[in-house]
Amino acid sequence: MARIPTNSRESVRAAIISLLAEAGHPAPASRAEFRRHVSVRNVRDRLGGSGATWWGRQMNQIEEELVAAGRARLLVPGIPEHVSHLMQEVWTAAIDAQTNEVIRIQAVAAESVANAETADRK
Repeated sequence: MARIPTNSRESVRAAIISLLAEAGHPAPASRAEFRRHVSVRNVRDRLGGSGATWWGRQMNQIEEELVAAGRARLLVPGIPEHVSHLMQEVWTAAIDAQTNEVIRIQAVAAESVANAETADRK
């Protein structure tokens, strides 16, 4: 027998939007960006209750909605739709690559700060 959901779809959506906003991406432009910041575990930890299958279904629906909204803001008017979609894919890949580079630089900086603090203590 399936578990009865203890959270509404609206509360799950609000938690997901909150996770994305905390990561600096209120409207993700790609699925990779969405998945980088949102997971069943993160949302479940935030809200509690319900089974993993239910969380997964809710997240998939909300992901479709938010990724579509993120892509809609990238549409370029006045050019053929297939060219616009190709441009979106290139732009999304560039944003993902740059985001990964920023994350790498932040990790190096954090390590450098930790090393400096350790050196000061000695």
